[in-house]
Amino acid sequence: QDLRHIAWIRERGGMYTVYRRMVFIDKTINIMILIIFVHIFMLVAIFAHMFYTLQQNLEHRSLQTLRAIKRSLIVLFIQVKTSVFEFVIIRPSCLLGGIIDDFFLEANLLFVDLVLLHPIGHNIILLSTTPAFRRYL
Repeated sequence: QDLRHIAWIRERGGMYTVYRRMVFIDKTINIMILIIFVHIFMLVAIFAHMFYTLQQNLEHRSLQTLRAIKRSLIVLFIQVKTSVFEFVIIRPSCLLGGIIDDFFLEANLLFVDLVLLHPIGHNIILLSTTPAFRRYL
């Protein structure tokens, strides 16, 4: 049989190659969704644990300590929200840009740049919300 004879592709129809790509896209999107939900669950669990821990024995603490606890919970919420933003919006968009051929390049490059600049933005948020972090630096 001649290896250059590719008439069998016409017999199978156009859906043969499309079907293989769609299975790959479906599996990849399902894995992305699973990773996003696991990450969100972990972030919520960390925040809930810290909230529960800091709310213990409130009646034995001074007013100044209660203010510090409230401020630390606000800072923790801002930090968690930043991470959720990255994993819910930016990373899936980067992955979709690699999977979907018609996804325009400029948006994908913007999302990749946002992922690369995330640590800098996170440090700016830490500096602006946490006085102890500013004093340490």
